[in-house]
Amino acid sequence: MPSDGPTTYESAANSDLFRNCLEQLAVERLFTDLGLDRNVTVDDSRLRRAAWIASLLANSDDETHRQLAVSFAILAYHHADSERNEELYRNYLFTVMSRLGNVPVVQSYFGDGSETAVASGPSGPNDPEDGIPETLKYELEGTEAHYSVGTNNTATGGVDDLVLTRFQKDVWDELVTGRDTAFSGPTSSGKSFLVRKYIEYLATTCTEFCGLYLVPSRALIAEVSAELGGDLPDSVQVRTEVVNPSELDETAVYVLTPERTLSLLESADDVDLDFCFMDEIQSVEKSQRGPLFEFVLDSIINVWPDAQVVGAGPFVENVASPIENAKTYLDDEPSEDSDVEEVVTTYSPVYRLQSEFTFEPRSNELRLTVGDQTSFETEKQIERPNDVKFSTVKGNKSETVRAFAELYRMGDPLLVYAETVTRAENLAERIAGDREKDTTRFPELVSFLREELTESYPLIKCLQAGVAYHHGGVPPFARSEIESLYRNGEIDTIVSTTTLLEGVNLPAGKILVVDHTVGGEKGEELSQFQLQNLVGRVGRVGERLHGEVLYVDHKDDRWANDQISGIARKQIKPTTTEILGTRTEAVVNLLNFPLHRVAPGSKRSTAVFLKSRYLIDSDQTERFVLWRLKQSEESDVEEYFKRIRSGLQELQERIDVPVTVVEQNPAVDPDIANNLYTEVCADPSGWVVHPERIAKDLSDLVERLDEVAALVPEGRWEDQAKTKWISDTSTLADLATGWLQEKDYKTLVTISGLDDISKLLRALRQDVRYVLSKYFKVVGDILAHVDTGGVASEAVEFTKRLNLYFEHGTSSEATLQLMNLGLSRSVALRLSLPIELPTRSRIERYLADSDEPLNPFVEQRINRHGIGE
Repeated sequence: MPSDGPTTYESAANSDLFRNCLEQLAVERLFTDLGLDRNVTVDDSRLRRAAWIASLLANSDDETHRQLAVSFAILAYHHADSERNEELYRNYLFTVMSRLGNVPVVQSYFGDGSETAVASGPSGPNDPEDGIPETLKYELEGTEAHYSVGTNNTATGGVDDLVLTRFQKDVWDELVTGRDTAFSGPTSSGKSFLVRKYIEYLATTCTEFCGLYLVPSRALIAEVSAELGGDLPDSVQVRTEVVNPSELDETAVYVLTPERTLSLLESADDVDLDFCFMDEIQSVEKSQRGPLFEFVLDSIINVWPDAQVVGAGPFVENVASPIENAKTYLDDEPSEDSDVEEVVTTYSPVYRLQSEFTFEPRSNELRLTVGDQTSFETEKQIERPNDVKFSTVKGNKSETVRAFAELYRMGDPLLVYAETVTRAENLAERIAGDREKDTTRFPELVSFLREELTESYPLIKCLQAGVAYHHGGVPPFARSEIESLYRNGEIDTIVSTTTLLEGVNLPAGKILVVDHTVGGEKGEELSQFQLQNLVGRVGRVGERLHGEVLYVDHKDDRWANDQISGIARKQIKPTTTEILGTRTEAVVNLLNFPLHRVAPGSKRSTAVFLKSRYLIDSDQTERFVLWRLKQSEESDVEEYFKRIRSGLQELQERIDVPVTVVEQNPAVDPDIANNLYTEVCADPSGWVVHPERIAKDLSDLVERLDEVAALVPEGRWEDQAKTKWISDTSTLADLATGWLQEKDYKTLVTISGLDDISKLLRALRQDVRYVLSKYFKVVGDILAHVDTGGVASEAVEFTKRLNLYFEHGTSSEATLQLMNLGLSRSVALRLSLPIELPTRSRIERYLADSDEPLNPFVEQRINRHGIGE
């Protein structure tokens, strides 16, 4: 008869000896890494008995047991205090990792050179003089063979064979079937690497291949495009924009945000998409942009039904749901083929310690609570640092960050979380202020920053102290270089905003979190999922198998106490489902009028996309609304469905703007687009910009556009405006003109009237590159549907491309082509290349024949993108 008692694995996992030993090793590791007095001893005989238990747990299929095994093996290896013990526990770590299916992890950590499926690393532990016993080698070789996948194709020059982790092998086996797939794993599980290798496999084994890598933000475009450019053969172009729809490459990979993907969808008749990967698929639940992510994913599935669609995200239980749901409501009669293969793991080959430093009033000690992903938790009392008191933590977070960054970094690469852009910059300056400056550091980057920005740009002094800040407002050329310098260990501290949560690859030895909000005092608290995503940035497979997260709070607000142990998993709940379930009445009301004076947010965004969806395909939208209402918390589904449908039917009756314009601009309220259509039809000549008189025409046009779409806050409530930094139409038009005319940042600061370069960069990012680009796109698309016979054709065509020009900061088609290869504006503008040079090979030939020397930093950047090396 089967026993009702615990299994052998359960008994092992709950062993007091094993748990106590694991806790002692964890606390010892933390104290060592923080430079604290080690008051923990681990008995060697108990350690060896616990090691036997961990090796047993490594054979379990339960992920909790597997996480316990790898955690113990990593800690035991780092505990080794002699050369003999180090070799013993090194071999032990190999054995446990091998049994867990993590051959690439140990290969990259201990080896010396070749590529693995997780990170750049070695051929592995099978070299004849590496000191590993023959019997262990046989086991490792067998495991390596089991997790290898053959991808060589000698006819087409395919990628090398890969040795994968257990999780990666499970995902790969689903991908190569060609079926739609979704997978979820921690940051260190190698998701992005695996997708890049699969794209390389497809591109080199297919005669023609067109792929889309959908990234959640512009901040990721340069990183992903550069990595793909290094992987793919020259015959496969990597594009970051759809510049000329009529010149689309048959074999290409597009790295695009959802906003830029709309242009690819416009060109659907000229594109035969084979593959789409949506990174951070949980972005469908973003407050304001969630409906856009959802719309783009649905459109891809609808427009290219034969394309393989793949999604990924961290710690998500229902990671396949966005794809599965779309296949359900897009088709009135969904088939069995709409099933999506799903692979989910929470197992991580990197060990992460989380610690809560809790300060108490009038005490020379503080409470240190320690936990990890295996759910262990313990408390210790340690001496309070002299530089930080209870009053400091409670009232001066900047000083708290400065002190902790210097006290506990201990030479490790450090990430500091900041809740706002301003805070990130201020904290980086504060940390750098106490350090010795080396004015000879990074001469190429510093010189370029001074030329492009200003002598006083605060990032310069930070860099000279080995510190940087990172957010979406940092110029792309500087942001990419900061990421590279940090990965290479040339700067050791980065203060970052939530760009970390969007997948930017900045792995750290330690992360410091003192504030747990997004957007400052008026913002929301970071969710447990968001904090866990931050935690995923510590440790780095191939270089460091463990890392620490340091939370700092105080007795009156122990916000970190629930975060320090275990793993939180989440269910994806799209913004549309959330809003239709909790704000249904508000959505119904928003369907009845133009939304130009409604504050941005999830309710407005949901209403806009419902309007757009309905005008594009009413039947499909009704299925979508009914599906979302049924998934939501709304009890009176049928009644609200009727009211929403009625509001959308009334919208359809009052709209004259061509549906094509709505389809091309789904993020713009159709009522606003309709009002613009009326204005443009009445006076087409008043809605174009002549290339020879950009300043005058833009001044008039921005003012007209503001009357219809409420762009600036002047004369309105601030939350009704679309712009955040520029308050009047005149300044907005002047700044946009300078941006199009390729003025440098120094000149643009004067034009904008803003008092520093950081504010200018944010104004360009939000007010020009996003707001103006978005609404001039509508104007340009409308011009294609009205009679412009009496208007100069050159001005009409120029206006149709203004949205591209605004986003990229140039009206030069040659510069646009360069930026489409992944180069930043600042770098592209330094290359005076002819327009007929859109490919990497042609650019390389031109550069080789040119007599003009390149700026050293420019040369460095283009080489990093695989051009001219």
